[in-house]
Amino acid sequence: MRGSLVTACAVLLCIALAVPAAEANHVDNALHRKVISEIEGFRDWLNRHDAPGFVGETGWPDDYNGEADQWNDLAEDWFDVADAAGLGAVVWATGDWWGDYKLAVYENRDDEGGVESANTQAPVLEAHSSTSSYSRGINVSTGTFCEGHGLERTSTFSNHDTGKYNTCYKYDSQETFDYIAARGIDLVKIEFRWEILQRRLGGPLHQKSVDRLVDVVSRAEQAGLKVIISMHNFGAYWLWDGEKGVRRAIGSRRVPVGRFTDVWKKLSDLFIDHPAVSYAIMSEPVGLKKKGDKSPAEVWEGAAQAALTAIRANGDNHLILVNGYRWSSLADWPKIHPQPFIEDPANNFVYTAHHYWDRDWSGSYDYSYSDEVQYAESKE
Repeated sequence: MRGSLVTACAVLLCIALAVPAAEANHVDNALHRKVISEIEGFRDWLNRHDAPGFVGETGWPDDYNGEADQWNDLAEDWFDVADAAGLGAVVWATGDWWGDYKLAVYENRDDEGGVESANTQAPVLEAHSSTSSYSRGINVSTGTFCEGHGLERTSTFSNHDTGKYNTCYKYDSQETFDYIAARGIDLVKIEFRWEILQRRLGGPLHQKSVDRLVDVVSRAEQAGLKVIISMHNFGAYWLWDGEKGVRRAIGSRRVPVGRFTDVWKKLSDLFIDHPAVSYAIMSEPVGLKKKGDKSPAEVWEGAAQAALTAIRANGDNHLILVNGYRWSSLADWPKIHPQPFIEDPANNFVYTAHHYWDRDWSGSYDYSYSDEVQYAESKE
């Protein structure tokens, strides 16, 4: 039975604070020690500050390099720590368009309809599924396939040219959500682009794009899933300059924080009556500029607080996921954010980090498991 998301993290996503640590590793090598120490560091930061937390992305490779068992062993160790801490998480990724992508937990192998096949990672996720203390789920991510990512300075993608639906981006099919639910998963994260939903900063939401987002949320709800809607914009908006899209960071002159709060107030209007929906206000913010005596991380902290405040002022008490600065890096979280930075009158938010296990935490997994072990050994 689907639980409400509006009750102070009572059911979904939160970390159970002051829980004894799970220290046992099934495998003892340098890569496992590094990865486990990183998630334990995030857990300890949350416990130290009596703060709620969540892992908004984590993922590991399939058997493309013949090492699925080794990566799954590491995943088991990771989830053992997360389980003991009561730490919710969503795994990256699945979707109609991912094909044989090495991090796709579920795949569309027939190239028709939705996903219908489990990849090698699926048994680990399904063995560590949601409980009454925390939720586990998966990113269903085909809504952000357009260009304009990360720190890409210019792009053919912009608020002026958002690309064609079903060519540049799409939202997933009913078949995909039904399949995910049938595998015992009860939470999905659905990503969208700000430029697609709001073609003019401060202007109305684009109706056809709004209808598509509402429709995909309804498809997930019909399958019995809880939904996180996630703005996947990296802390910026790609603004048309007459020739191309130019990355304009939140807090800049072209994209002041008030524009960010404006779009979230309008999104709140759309979903305030959807009890199974929660909001990830910005995935992987990065590339903001220093402002006065505030560091880029502090500029992001202020923007995140402003968005949350705007949602709450709208009478909306839904759960809000607040990602950390600099790619939401879990490994760097205590350094980037020495202190908590959110005040929430509804007491219904989670600090959200991303955690990949390759050497640069990018999730590209350009090196084999064996190479990553050797690299971690060289850094000990």
